[in-house]
Amino acid sequence: MSDGEGGEWMRLDNMVCPVRDCTDRTPGPWVCGKDGNGTFLNEYGKIKCATKKDAKAIHIGDLCNWNWKCGNNHAGQSDKADYGKFTFAMSDALRYGGESSSQWLVTLIKSLGRQYNK
Repeated sequence: MSDGEGGEWMRLDNMVCPVRDCTDRTPGPWVCGKDGNGTFLNEYGKIKCATKKDAKAIHIGDLCNWNWKCGNNHAGQSDKADYGKFTFAMSDALRYGGESSSQWLVTLIKSLGRQYNK
């Protein structure tokens, strides 16, 4: 997966803010702050901004380097996602998924562990 475009992409549209000190627990859709397109995550910890799930990425990178701002608490600041809070937010967002989403989440958590040196 050299270009980061592989894997199964999931739109981030029902997730709470993954920033450590954010107290907002309202799940919502996440969009790119640069262009307003949707954000998508694959099980390898890559996040992309794209017009749709199967579209080529406009922006792509490791989740650990992506900035987040939910608009409710950060005092206008965007911050990096916290490993623990992000994995909890993702497991919460996927709790109604089937068995395939469980395997996807296990792969994601392992991938994020490598990104965050855990």
